[in-house]
Amino acid sequence: MSTAERTFSFRAPEDLAHRLTEARARLKDLSVAGPDVQEWIGRELEMAFARQLRRAPEIARDQSAFLRAAAELLVGVTEKVAAGLEAAPVYAAAESGDPDRTDFNRAALKSAEALWR
Repeated sequence: MSTAERTFSFRAPEDLAHRLTEARARLKDLSVAGPDVQEWIGRELEMAFARQLRRAPEIARDQSAFLRAAAELLVGVTEKVAAGLEAAPVYAAAESGDPDRTDFNRAALKSAEALWR
């Protein structure tokens, strides 16, 4: 039995193709993460979806907009969780033995820099 397939296309930011490739690799790594990380991914997906609801009329106007929004949602959550996991050791090291928490705050600013660009 053959399965009918359809090719979809949509306009997207120039860097989305690269981000999709990176997200696919990261998602594979995140899929074997522990239950805490999986719960974190679930929470991030819920929040990202809730934020997308504000754009529902724009997203629902056609299939292309819907597919682009779905791809961007998954890529964004994957990037956010992967960045958080990469920064976790820095936070843990900075939190120990620093009564003023300056090292912790510096680590937070450094890891947030990439997210705000």
